[in-house]
Amino acid sequence: MRYGAPSILSLQVACHEYGNKIYNQRTEENTKTLFNTMLGYEFSVVNSLNENYYVMPEGRALRPHVAAAELAWTLMGVKDISFLQQYSKMWDKFTNYNNEVEAAYGYRWKKHFGRDQLFDALDQLKKNRSSRQIVISAWDPETDGLKNEGKIKNVPCPMSFQLNIDQNEKLYLTLFMRSSDVVVGLPYDFMFYDQLAVAIANELKIKKTEITIFSANTHLYRKHQTIVTDQLLYQEECMKVKYYSSDLTLSDIAQYPEDYVEEVKFETLNDVEQRKYLYDPKPEVFE
Repeated sequence: MRYGAPSILSLQVACHEYGNKIYNQRTEENTKTLFNTMLGYEFSVVNSLNENYYVMPEGRALRPHVAAAELAWTLMGVKDISFLQQYSKMWDKFTNYNNEVEAAYGYRWKKHFGRDQLFDALDQLKKNRSSRQIVISAWDPETDGLKNEGKIKNVPCPMSFQLNIDQNEKLYLTLFMRSSDVVVGLPYDFMFYDQLAVAIANELKIKKTEITIFSANTHLYRKHQTIVTDQLLYQEECMKVKYYSSDLTLSDIAQYPEDYVEEVKFETLNDVEQRKYLYDPKPEVFE
């Protein structure tokens, strides 16, 4: 964990202890909310021979291969979620009658704006490592947020991210989120963007990555508050989730999505299933 940036568990506790009590009209849910929070981690890009772990609240069952499935689906650049449904049902509530997610992040990144932002970013970084203009956006001001009025079920929470490379060849991924559910959504967002950063680093032959997440609105739903307090009782036992860093590149994952997910699943699922958890909830995502 990078100095000065809280862990996910400490961020959950901060929401519980210091969050503003806010009733959200759209979801009709009571929350404790913090504004403008930051979470940051630094990693070395390693292979499966290394025994590494995410420092995360393991009181909840977290499955890295589900985050890998989301990444693989995202890199397909499609709205249809048939591939993702093999591994997770959490996106089902956001689909339309065609089994599509209208604001699917991968579609936004790769097709919605008339170009493939991800591979344009890679091309630019290969030519100019010092560029400060590598921003990939999922946010469309024409349809999202203001005046959306429920037209799109899943207005993107991760609005955009930026890539930078320093003089020591370390890749920085900085994620900007408009909204973050600190218990259900944030742990998976963290794993997703970590795996994305590693895949980009592999593409660019970079050995170290650092991810930072800025969230404008980080919230804890009232129904999850006891989960946070229960986790504190088991803090020593509940702080590790098996971390697997694939050596596949962004291009590899886009070409062989099922192979990537199965690789991460093979390396991590046994560790997940052997542990006892305080709770293992079905996905409940409030965008």
